[in-house]
Amino acid sequence: DCADEYWEVVSLEELADPRVVFVFKMNDALLLDEYGAPLRMMFPAKYGYKSAKAVTSITFSAQGGAGYWSTVGPYTGHGNIQPGADRPQDLPGQSMSIEGGEITAY
Repeated sequence: DCADEYWEVVSLEELADPRVVFVFKMNDALLLDEYGAPLRMMFPAKYGYKSAKAVTSITFSAQGGAGYWSTVGPYTGHGNIQPGADRPQDLPGQSMSIEGGEITAY
């Protein structure tokens, strides 16, 4: 659950991925609000909506469910990055072909 009433649902298997991290510091300082303080959950191999910001509580449950965006819009529950085209915000007007999964380089 997040400070802005957002929530996300992930499995324990997804959390066990060694690339998934909970972030509370950046550059040896506590995480700033603009980057998701007090705690941000990062899923490098998933679309950004799975990386919840401003996490205020974590609930463990025996049953799954749908996260916020997959209940209000046309988003998948799994959030896996699909093969196709990426349009990076730092490269306006450019499109890069991607294989899917975590994008590590172009």
